[in-house]
Amino acid sequence: MSKKIPVIITTLIVVSLIVIYSQNTETSVDTSKSVTSNQPITNQDFKINSPNIQTTKPVSSGIQCKGIAECISGKITKVVDGDTIHVDGNSIRLALTATPELDENGGQEARSFTNQLCPIGSSVTVDEDDGQTQGSYGRMIGKVYCNDKSLNVALLENGFATIDSRFCSKSEFSSESWAIKFGC
Repeated sequence: MSKKIPVIITTLIVVSLIVIYSQNTETSVDTSKSVTSNQPITNQDFKINSPNIQTTKPVSSGIQCKGIAECISGKITKVVDGDTIHVDGNSIRLALTATPELDENGGQEARSFTNQLCPIGSSVTVDEDDGQTQGSYGRMIGKVYCNDKSLNVALLENGFATIDSRFCSKSEFSSESWAIKFGC
């Protein structure tokens, strides 16, 4: 136990220095690794999840995801309703975009629009919302790109959805022009 205390203290000092450094630069470092031995600690051992850090991650479709949350590409395997799809079996909820439920007025039309723009088998890119990485009912929350268009934006622009303003204070996308235009 006495050997672990210096390692813990050293780790805390290094993390503190990295946090200070990352606030002054646009650097992302990985903290997912734990320190359990007296091995040297390097910058590659840490990742700071700070809203001050903006990174872009290119994916195969050419879409640039923003932030530090997940960025996935895959195929649509199911269209659940207007604002929920499955990508390679993973459930995705559209960030800031609310369509009526299927049994509500406009729900079937919203689902049909989503199905037309992004039919099953379509390639998509999902930029997970940095402000909502905890998800919603087991679904990843994100901005979905399909056929070179944002599904979130297309639903709003075509009148099949409204902005879900309850999440404007949390979402990384709330400062984007489309979100502001529709009520964030």
